[in-house]
Amino acid sequence: MTWIKKQKINLTECFQTDANFILQYLHSHNIVTDREYNRLNDATPQEKAVTDMIDVIIGKNEEKCNEFHEILKLDKIMENYPNLHKFIGVESPTEPKTKGTSSILDALGFLKENRSQLVSRVKNIEPILDDMQGKGFHPEMVATVSAQPTPQLMMRKLLEATNSTIAADMLVTALLQHEPHLMEDLK
Repeated sequence: MTWIKKQKINLTECFQTDANFILQYLHSHNIVTDREYNRLNDATPQEKAVTDMIDVIIGKNEEKCNEFHEILKLDKIMENYPNLHKFIGVESPTEPKTKGTSSILDALGFLKENRSQLVSRVKNIEPILDDMQGKGFHPEMVATVSAQPTPQLMMRKLLEATNSTIAADMLVTALLQHEPHLMEDLK
């Protein structure tokens, strides 16, 4: 959170060129709620919209601030805001608790791209399910996945059920914790 405050002026200047572009990313990644999005999208002048947007992010929890920082590193964001690279790495947010989480930015894309490897190589799915259920993954879905007779079918069912950004992030985090060698191979 403090890194955003320290970079607030730089971020404001950077995003003034096209506030709507970054706002779309923040909304699609659930950094801002629908209500916040509508309020920020209607704000004028653009400088006020950008300042308000950054203030909204500062008011979020540390996890959302870290997600915001990761979004700023996306190629499309860096391309649209060419000056962003000058200060984005000045001070990083708190390191994620699980090694490697920040390098797998597009969790849904990662899971889709590596589906066949994950299905064939992940063997111990129960601890992954336990982690995901502990973070809010629906118990019925956990039961459905657990009911599958083989690890491959369990993983297929789990990947089918992982159709949101939040679920994908939970799965990738659990895989990083329980299958670190596999995840290192797939990066």
